[in-house]
Amino acid sequence: MDRTIASESEKARKAVQFLDQRINTIEKTLDRDKTNLKNFREQNNSVDVELEIKTIVESLSETEAKINEVNIEISQAARLYTDSNPLFLELLNKRDFLEKERDIIQSKIKNLPLAQQNYIDLYREVEISEQVYEELLSRKLEFSIREASTLGNIRIVDDAYLDIKISPKL
Repeated sequence: MDRTIASESEKARKAVQFLDQRINTIEKTLDRDKTNLKNFREQNNSVDVELEIKTIVESLSETEAKINEVNIEISQAARLYTDSNPLFLELLNKRDFLEKERDIIQSKIKNLPLAQQNYIDLYREVEISEQVYEELLSRKLEFSIREASTLGNIRIVDDAYLDIKISPKL
């Protein structure tokens, strides 16, 4: 039992060390991406970051997230259903619809001026880096908790304190 506790603790410790390295790397990438975006904004004061551009970026991100969710559902459904199953076919249709929607959004981006396209690219790089950074931090927390939970060899030494039996009465 002590070996399994030590083994689990060591695995968690190594995972935390690995995540720390990745976090440092992605932190540098995130800082670089933010600096690039800031420099771009300073150099291109004429680029008006309109609500429309932010809406386009957000809708593209949401659509891609939905496509990823549907792809996960499709992979799960592929194990459970045949290729001709209506539920499976509905998921495929849903993915096709979302991909068309993504293509429409990307064509809107291509029709924008080059400076706005560059802004969108830089903005998305920052957004992606932030998401990866947050995911790594949550994984690190998860493995830190796992490591801490394996370190303790907790056992009960005394019986529980019962208020009624032990407390003094007036």
